[in-house]
Amino acid sequence: MVVSFKKIISLAWPIALTNVVSLIAVLVNTKIVANISSHYLYILSLYLPLNYFVISLFESLKVPATTIAAIAHGEKKYHLINEKLWLLYGVVFVCLAIPIILVISFPKLTAFLFSITNTDVLFEFQRFSIWMLVAAFGLTLFYISLSLYNGLSQPRKALIFSLSAIVLSSILTLVLAKTSTLGIESLPCAMIISYFFFLVIILIQLYRIRFLKTPSLYSLFSLKNYLYLRQLALPVFLTYSAITLMLLVINKLLMPFGNEILAGFGLAYRIQVIALLPAISIGVALGILVNQSYIDDRNFLIRGILKKGIISCVLLYILLTPFIWLLATKMMGCITANQHIINAAVMYLRIVGPSYIGLAICLVYFVYLDQTGLGLNSLCLTTLMIALELTCAKLALNFYPYPNTLYWVLDLGNFIFGGVVFFVVMYCPQRLLLTPKIIARG
Repeated sequence: MVVSFKKIISLAWPIALTNVVSLIAVLVNTKIVANISSHYLYILSLYLPLNYFVISLFESLKVPATTIAAIAHGEKKYHLINEKLWLLYGVVFVCLAIPIILVISFPKLTAFLFSITNTDVLFEFQRFSIWMLVAAFGLTLFYISLSLYNGLSQPRKALIFSLSAIVLSSILTLVLAKTSTLGIESLPCAMIISYFFFLVIILIQLYRIRFLKTPSLYSLFSLKNYLYLRQLALPVFLTYSAITLMLLVINKLLMPFGNEILAGFGLAYRIQVIALLPAISIGVALGILVNQSYIDDRNFLIRGILKKGIISCVLLYILLTPFIWLLATKMMGCITANQHIINAAVMYLRIVGPSYIGLAICLVYFVYLDQTGLGLNSLCLTTLMIALELTCAKLALNFYPYPNTLYWVLDLGNFIFGGVVFFVVMYCPQRLLLTPKIIARG
């Protein structure tokens, strides 16, 4: 199996475009909600850690869905898809029920975790969070089902479904915001309608081509399937959970500087997520290619695949990062008219933005590890990176108590870790590269 730059990019660009458009839609919806009241930007920033929990859930479950589809495609064992998919659906319902119960039943704990001191804001945040978590059921199931097409080397079909759902969601958000009294809750209501509608369409299609059948007790209680889920999904979930904790810590570090600084960070972080999606997509593409080539001798392919993926990433971000730096003010101005929030967001993007080259290299490698059964290694590396950066940031803030102190530490840390990963992939001996392994293939 020969892996070329063209093959990597042909798999990565529809995945990247799907994710980029979905997050652009998030920004559009944020703009719609912000037009109702700039106060809603503060609520959205408070919700950011909980939103990342939802992202951690569906991203962690997209990994086994994509991987098993790639394996099934490479080995022509399509029955594997049905066995694993119903198990993933069950996990979604259990995991999303937990935060809903916590937000409803423990308001004091919610106020402490999200640094909320105002009772009215707490009530507003609780109500919005419950609506968003209900919407997350449809969103998560939709993207898990959609990831099957990526694993089957049909990312363009996934792109069409995703674009359709996103456009419908944005249109409904705009209509509800202008014609109803829902306010910020227009956003989750539109998501519920859109994503559940297209989820039903995808499930019908999967059922018609016999990739999906009625659930069996075997798929729900098989020990092999749970081992497979633990190997692929659990480390990814814990990795994203570590990022969620990082956001909670950053929120607490920025809270003394005022709500506008915190709101600016929330907006800038959304731009950052969009900017890093191409790197994540390249990592997913590398994992798909490795998993589909299981029947070949893969060991000699690993270094070539990783080198080409890293080189593609570096070239892309050399071109991309200057645009982020130059267009930061215009991007923020399209979302909010509050000049203080714009200045806070631009400060973050102009300090941290150049380091996206290093952070993107890390993401390509970490996502590749997740996709090929080495999620525990990815978890350890991500946790180490986050712990070191936040520890250094906390120490630096004791001497220089300004928001840009935190941002400069993050910038430097991204460059250092990216350089280390680049050196390991490009120059270290083959034996130091981790060999992919996937269990529960049969």
